[in-house]
Amino acid sequence: MSASSDVLDIPRLRQVWAQLGELINSTEGSARDQDQPFIRLHKAATHQPSSGDEAALLLAKEIYRFRRKRNEFFASTLFADPSWDILLELYVLRREGRKASVKSVCIASGVPPTTALRWIGMLVKEGLLERNNDQVDQRVRWITLSNTGFEAMHKLLLSGVMPATGSSDDGFQSSLPMYASRAAR
Repeated sequence: MSASSDVLDIPRLRQVWAQLGELINSTEGSARDQDQPFIRLHKAATHQPSSGDEAALLLAKEIYRFRRKRNEFFASTLFADPSWDILLELYVLRREGRKASVKSVCIASGVPPTTALRWIGMLVKEGLLERNNDQVDQRVRWITLSNTGFEAMHKLLLSGVMPATGSSDDGFQSSLPMYASRAAR
């Protein structure tokens, strides 16, 4: 596989999704658009982002939404990647200028709270997340992406929506030397 084929071809992906949605929806009979997730996805996909940053945000939202949607078709016990779900959710929230409590992050992870808390702890230890107390209510703890976590997520998502600039994928790893070296341990 060449480096250029490793990058997501978003327009082609949208076209395939639209075709798949039309095929699925045509076999289900007619229903309102809101009852047809593939039509909603197709309509959302027709919006052309104005920048790579906006495209990265839209990609993060679609990945997270799709991951939740698959639980309607498959047992949720078949798929579990709470750290990825947490990172996606916190990336979107940071881009939208919002923050999340520990409780809401646990819910977003899609796993039991004890498991989510364990993953949050690991992500904090890796330097990807930060925990902060609420300034007014000391019972509330906020979870946010650290600058390192945000940069890693942003570059990863951009690599999925922007054309490759180099001839290999080494650029991504070398652009995050601090985290890449920690992850290799």
